[in-house]
Amino acid sequence: MFQPQFVDVDDVLLHVETAGPEDGPPVLFLHGWPDLWLSFDRQMTALAAQGYRVLAPDQRGYGLSSKPTAVADYAMPNLTKDIALLIERQELAPVHLVGHDWGAAVAWTLATERPDLVRSLTVVNCPHPQVLAEALMRRPSQMLRSWYMLAFQIPGLAEAVLGARDHAVLTAMLRHGAGLDDADLERHRAVWRHPGTVQRPLFWYRAMFRTMLASIRAERSAARNARTSARAGSSSAHDPSGRGSSEHGARASERGARSRREPLVRVPTQIIWGGRDGAFSRSLAEPSAAMCEQAVLHRLDARHWPHREQPGRVTGLLTSWFARHADLP
Repeated sequence: MFQPQFVDVDDVLLHVETAGPEDGPPVLFLHGWPDLWLSFDRQMTALAAQGYRVLAPDQRGYGLSSKPTAVADYAMPNLTKDIALLIERQELAPVHLVGHDWGAAVAWTLATERPDLVRSLTVVNCPHPQVLAEALMRRPSQMLRSWYMLAFQIPGLAEAVLGARDHAVLTAMLRHGAGLDDADLERHRAVWRHPGTVQRPLFWYRAMFRTMLASIRAERSAARNARTSARAGSSSAHDPSGRGSSEHGARASERGARSRREPLVRVPTQIIWGGRDGAFSRSLAEPSAAMCEQAVLHRLDARHWPHREQPGRVTGLLTSWFARHADLP
């Protein structure tokens, strides 16, 4: 039923599977790690039968899509550019955008930076990137949940472990976590056996940590400069009391706090969260919703893959959400 195609998005060729009428409302699905385009195949099948035009790519580094060789090639600006160009070159905008795990991280970012391309956003078990970054730096409980991200930073180690015994670790993860059957697991293994298909997705994690470290260094440098400026200002002959510098610092802090409180995502957003997720704490859901101008949060009794564990329930949520945010005549 699904029709494959390859779409040139400048430096990357994306493998994309499609279904449904070409003139139907477009829905774009973005998979996470270690999935492939078929992560949402049950929802895609149901929505195509309802008249939607559904599309799902293997994202950069995955499956049959191109696999650039440098870690820097997997920084978030490149990941979002791929999807933005896919939407533009297929003349799909605006789309109902659905993402899970890493695919949701890309979806969060695209909806923030290019709201013109997105009609509605649905996020499945993935906190807003800013919420996750803060949790990784400040919440020991989330740091413990994310131990694997640290392990993935060691070149060669994760590749060896994940590729051993015909990808036994990955197979067990998708069998017990996502509930994939033997046929779907073999489809994944057939892809993983090709060169680079295990390693390149790990580059997403390595690029993320490099970006986070650079951001931490920049924040610390800015804080040092601010303290230096404050000390210099307080000793200035023009304001011996230092009130001018203090007031300026207070105003800057207030502006910073206010900007953090303002919603970053202005696209209507639906968050579907499996409460028994072992990767992300359930406490990250509400702060993620708070990053949105308009958000609805659905908590399901599921693990990290609600769309695989409760496909009918998730399809129903998607159908209702899309109808609510359909194009008006």
